[in-house]
Amino acid sequence: MSEINPRQAKYADIHAKLTDRMQSVRVILEQMEGHEYAAISTYMNNMEAIACFYEEAGESLSEPDFLNYLKQNDLNLFIEILSVGRAISLMNNLLVNIRRLVVAR
Repeated sequence: MSEINPRQAKYADIHAKLTDRMQSVRVILEQMEGHEYAAISTYMNNMEAIACFYEEAGESLSEPDFLNYLKQNDLNLFIEILSVGRAISLMNNLLVNIRRLVVAR
């Protein structure tokens, strides 16, 4: 019987945590897609939660060995995390440009 080495166990733990957090992010994204917000603060809190997730995930993905582990073991999660990051970047760019236009008036 082969034993799991400590690095594999660590990566499996990180993977499980990212999977759990991604599930929460999916719920938030679904809410953001189809709901009107009574308060902008609720929307901003949701955006902040998503951005925090991406920042935390980015720390894990910055480790090349874990990055390879995730690509080999859960390519869908890896792609989903990258997609969330892209969406955050696009939204941030939109907000920066809206602010610039509003301030210019």
